[in-house]
Amino acid sequence: MDNIKAIFFDFDNTLGDRYSYSKETFCDLIDEFLPEIEKDGLLYSAILHDLTVFDQFGDSGNSRLILDRIEKRYGVSIGIDNYYDWWSDNQYKHACVFPDTVETIEKLRQKYKVGILTNGRSKNQWSKIRKAGVEDLFDTIVVSGDLGYHKPDIRIFEEARNRFGLKPEECLFVGDNFYRDICGAVNAGWKVVWMWLPEQDSTNYPIIRIRKLSELLNYLPLD
Repeated sequence: MDNIKAIFFDFDNTLGDRYSYSKETFCDLIDEFLPEIEKDGLLYSAILHDLTVFDQFGDSGNSRLILDRIEKRYGVSIGIDNYYDWWSDNQYKHACVFPDTVETIEKLRQKYKVGILTNGRSKNQWSKIRKAGVEDLFDTIVVSGDLGYHKPDIRIFEEARNRFGLKPEECLFVGDNFYRDICGAVNAGWKVVWMWLPEQDSTNYPIIRIRKLSELLNYLPLD
């Protein structure tokens, strides 16, 4: 990947360990709305497991349908009027990054401009980034909720690269979601690296795949 001058990263599932902090948020959900369920019991574990599966790494859109499926399966009601508001107000509390995130970004920023380009509500995404303690590692942070359009919309990629005054081919995007991150960046003319899970891979598209962020260092010169 020659001529790269800036690297942008998705946040959830790329820099941030979304599975970890979403699991903790679902624990909060059960504790708050189903306090009668024993935390060490089988039913608690079953509901927690299904919540994380139904969430689909965020691809469900945090829909009320998740709770409807739990009610139908287990006969319990989680009485939230606006699930997405509750989720936005609580998920950030447990935000954390993957173990290799900070060290990897610190190495990359010695040579490249680095930024975050993430979808989501402004308050929610900024709160997670700050709670995870990585805001100061990045030269710029672009949150879709601040702009009114989101990945894969080409405009958000243009907004990001224009902050550095760069051409599309001088930018690299690293993300986990093939539709939003990879398709969006490729259509914007950027180079891409996919943070992927083998069990979710059903494409033959020729693309660099990494399992953890530090593997990115194998593909980018640092001197």
